Amino acid sequence: VGELAAHLGECGWALAKCPNKGCAESRLRKDLPEHNATCEYRAAKCRHCATEMEGRLLAEHESRCPSQMILCPNGGCGVRQEWRWMKQHREECKSEEIVCPCAGCDTRLLRKAMDAHVTGSHLQKAEEIVQSLWGEVARLKAAAESGQPPPPQQDASHEQLQNLWQENARLKATLESEQRRVAATPTSWSFNWCAVDGW
Repeated sequence: VGELAAHLGECGWALAKCPNKGCAESRLRKDLPEHNATCEYRAAKCRHCATEMEGRLLAEHESRCPSQMILCPNGGCGVRQEWRWMKQHREECKSEEIVCPCAGCDTRLLRKAMDAHVTGSHLQKAEEIVQSLWGEVARLKAAAESGQPPPPQQDASHEQLQNLWQENARLKATLESEQRRVAATPTSWSFNWCAVDGW
């Protein structure tokens, strides 16, 4: 009797319950390895982060795992890194398309081309207008000192000059801020071990 019980405990043709917790399936003992390979309750490990979980949860976890390596979607970038850090990367990626920071301009360019756009299309033009208006101010001042009456557009010219000076100062500040940010961008990534939202 003892030998029979020992044999039944090992016999491949005897029914045996799946050893995975939560699984109610029974198979011939010889078929348990095949069942275990696909059992929803088998112990499985994420290929990205090595977290252990039930097999039935693996596919969904791996599709959203923050440790999976992904390619930056910006053409020409080529950076590969963990999903959890991609949002941070894209906030500084030179190949990310961004909108011009200058008021009233909807131009969209790659981040690496934006400094040249701001300098060429906005700052330079503003400086030219300011210089032209300074010439007009000098002409008006000379007319006032000579006792000639000022032209009718004096107030409008003064207001326009003041507005352009303010816009010029704002554009310079924007450009300097962008230049400081670019200069501070690291050449190689070092990660903070804190959670970052998905992108």
